[in-house]
Amino acid sequence: MSFAEKGKQVMCGNNDLFIFVHIPKTAGMTFRKILDRQFTSDQIYKVGPEFQASIDQLKVLSEEQKAQINCISGHVPYGIHQYFPLRSVHYISFVRDPVERAVSEYCYFRNRPELLPLIGIENTDSFTPQEYLLHLEKMGMGDFQTRILTGYGNMIDAVFPPYPKILEESKEELMENLHNKYAFIGTVSFFDESLLMMQQQFGWRSIRYISRNVAQVDPEKIDLQQSIGDEIRRLNPLDNMLYQSTTTRIANCINAQGAEFTKGLHNYRCMNKRYSWAWRIYNRSGLRKLRMSMMKN
Repeated sequence: MSFAEKGKQVMCGNNDLFIFVHIPKTAGMTFRKILDRQFTSDQIYKVGPEFQASIDQLKVLSEEQKAQINCISGHVPYGIHQYFPLRSVHYISFVRDPVERAVSEYCYFRNRPELLPLIGIENTDSFTPQEYLLHLEKMGMGDFQTRILTGYGNMIDAVFPPYPKILEESKEELMENLHNKYAFIGTVSFFDESLLMMQQQFGWRSIRYISRNVAQVDPEKIDLQQSIGDEIRRLNPLDNMLYQSTTTRIANCINAQGAEFTKGLHNYRCMNKRYSWAWRIYNRSGLRKLRMSMMKN
């Protein structure tokens, strides 16, 4: 496995290049804020919001400019490392249960119809779950997590759909090699555990984050998962395998570390809860707005 099971800690140096493949709707924005604290602002190249243009610009940077980069972060598919041939590359990412991710993505686009052209749909006020599923199949957007993590179909040159169909003879090879290409793949369901393992492996600084809406349950999303879940799983067989194998790997790592990891996880969650509480007080008090205003002046 690419992380704790290997028993190898990555000693980060100037030649190391971390590439965070941010799959949409996998807690990536929360993780990117954590990642920002591990590097200085001039060491991180952030892909977006014009994703293809941003990736294309990264490809043609001078060698001197590339040498300053220690982290690439954003909706960038696997493959960008070929433009950094002399670097020690560490790909990292998070995956999510395909049904949960697809339903979350559907609700996101439905509530922000102005973004629908990004996935090849004209701006429309009506966008039903059935239309979404038909569109996924039509545009080759099934198994999207596997696709972006492997860069299948030269995705680095065409990040937007439509995508070529994943050939049957390619599927086994994609799944066999995927985990070996990544230093770490976490899951949304094991988010805190994944963060702790990355901190162990990479020697990272603070991994605290703000917890938002963790106790809230969205009845609509639960209903959608039940009503269209079977169809989503049919469209995403590789993503189902990917999610299950990644979850199993993390669970095995947790079991292998035993009580020590469980204690560390408890302490981390207690610390993070206090941090979230303190941040809310700070934010609501108006001190944050005052600080930001002073920094601008």
